[in-house]
Amino acid sequence: MSQTIIGKFFTIKDDDLEDTTEYLKKSGMTFGNGIEKNLFYIELKELPEILFKLEQRGYLEIYSREAWDIIKISVEGVVLYIAEEYGDGYVFLPKENIVSIHTIEEEFLDAIAQKNQLRKIKATYFDKQGSSDT
Repeated sequence: MSQTIIGKFFTIKDDDLEDTTEYLKKSGMTFGNGIEKNLFYIELKELPEILFKLEQRGYLEIYSREAWDIIKISVEGVVLYIAEEYGDGYVFLPKENIVSIHTIEEEFLDAIAQKNQLRKIKATYFDKQGSSDT
């Protein structure tokens, strides 16, 4: 079963930001206000063991992080930056392990579900109204 991680862009070098923006644009993802404020949902075929270990040890909770720091997204894959007062490091997620990258948040999905539920209620109501007229 796939695993989804959440990432946000973290700029170390402007070249990485420009390269990522250009790659996403070529892939059909454009961002009028830049990519820095967006959360990216990265669905992986398998969660790398190192990310599992970092999560188990509370890496994201230490500083109330909402997401992993993304350095770069490219045709080769995604690079995450892991920083802590004790040091830093990188995790490379190769494209072969990536199922999808998207920016669709749970609130968006919930709004769609709610709209669909209202549509079904209205359809049921009008179907009953139509059958009672005959």
